[in-house]
Amino acid sequence: MASASPSVQIPVQAGTGDASALAFHTFLAVAERLALPVKDRLALLGIAKSTYTVWLKRLEQGELHGIDGDKLDRMAYVLGIYELAGAVFPDGVAWLTRANQAPAFQGRRPLDRMLDGRMEDLIEALSYLKTAGMGLL
Repeated sequence: MASASPSVQIPVQAGTGDASALAFHTFLAVAERLALPVKDRLALLGIAKSTYTVWLKRLEQGELHGIDGDKLDRMAYVLGIYELAGAVFPDGVAWLTRANQAPAFQGRRPLDRMLDGRMEDLIEALSYLKTAGMGLL
């Protein structure tokens, strides 16, 4: 299994040196496009509902900062997976939400693998897409 960083880098907010608000805002946009319920968002982020609620409130108030690196990495992976799925397949959302017989997914939807909640699941989904994008599958 590859353990490379996602190709998507989330820029920091101008003047703050902190990418938290932009990363979370972008994650929310992807989650909306995928029609993910809150419980799935929590699994992808690896956080409790109370943390999610606080982040939403702070984002709305323009005061979201200080999200730890692991959570920012998770957001970057989700964005990278979403972006690459759309680049590699005609309908990236459909690819994420349809059963896949590849060994990485074992007949499950790639999204289900991602929702297992481990960072390695996000890494595996992104690695699969990178390999597919290179025409090696």
